[in-house]
Amino acid sequence: AFFVELAQPSKANLARAKKAAERKGESKPVPEEDPDTSNAPSAEDLANLMAFLDPDENGITKEELMAGFRDGRRARANAVVEAKGKRIMKAIVKKISDKGKSLSEWFDSVNTSRTLPGSEPVIDDRELKKGIKKLKIKMSAKNVYELLRFVDPDGDGDISKGEFQQAVDKLDKPSEMDEFAASAGGTVMQLEAHMKKNKIRMLDLFRQIDKDGSGDIDNKELKAGIEKVCVSVGPIENPKKKKAPSADEPPSSPRAKIEKAKVLDAALSVPPPVAAE
Repeated sequence: AFFVELAQPSKANLARAKKAAERKGESKPVPEEDPDTSNAPSAEDLANLMAFLDPDENGITKEELMAGFRDGRRARANAVVEAKGKRIMKAIVKKISDKGKSLSEWFDSVNTSRTLPGSEPVIDDRELKKGIKKLKIKMSAKNVYELLRFVDPDGDGDISKGEFQQAVDKLDKPSEMDEFAASAGGTVMQLEAHMKKNKIRMLDLFRQIDKDGSGDIDNKELKAGIEKVCVSVGPIENPKKKKAPSADEPPSSPRAKIEKAKVLDAALSVPPPVAAE
């Protein structure tokens, strides 16, 4: 007797067999492959995502889902700006300390405009540039612009003493992007990839996950919906994980541009040149 080992049917053959069975009206089931669940998020990932999207712990509403995605996009957009601003600010703080002054004393010495009684002292970009020059720190116009974006987040052109202190306080804290990546970054990126791949809106995504149509997503619905989305999309690199672009990757690709920005950012890890005393 001869025994023939049959090869496992490919996905294409399974699909053709299924269509042929449907045309013939056959009731014989066509075998289907089990989905690859290796890309599904872990229990910790799901818990982090739930905490990120549902801070009040009463179910994720449409508004909370949209707010979570906005926070993630803002964090990614601000990542490079914040990193550059931090490095420049650290150089300034060190120089102020070397001069034997407190931050408050330096700020007051830079502030040449009149402060009304009961008002918070503020300096403008012109006064900031003069103050940096007095510290004998050489900075390019681009460096000053990057510093202003970090120190003056509302962009009104005036830097209050409170804003200046807040910028200093942020130097030793994780960045907004680090916090986002540690909490839910990878899973949120998978959801965005799912929406892009299927050309759906955020409202459509919400309805897909909100199976009972209650208007909010609970833990069970989130787990089922996210696992299905992540399995269909595949793995997405976590924002915190560094990966160099391949040699054949065009320099104009999005990831290559990000890596180029990181190289420029790293150049600021060394304090700007300081003129001799």
